[in-house]
Amino acid sequence: MIVWTDYIRINSRGDTVMIVIHPEYVVDDKNRKKAVVLPLSEWEQLMQELDELDDIRAYDQAKAQPSDPIPFEDAVLEIQSGE
Repeated sequence: MIVWTDYIRINSRGDTVMIVIHPEYVVDDKNRKKAVVLPLSEWEQLMQELDELDDIRAYDQAKAQPSDPIPFEDAVLEIQSGE
């Protein structure tokens, strides 16, 4: 049973993207929230933002690792070989 809807604003890094979602809550017979229903377009946008956040975190983690720079051509060969 869906009892109420709400809206939530989610700011991305740097406040460049704002996602407004309109969740509908599915509750049990004691009115406890059990699940959330979102419009498909909002779900897809949320997944896209999470994917971008994952890329940002991977970049930040890579930048935090000490490493020596390598020539661009060597990097391309390494990527192409799957190393």
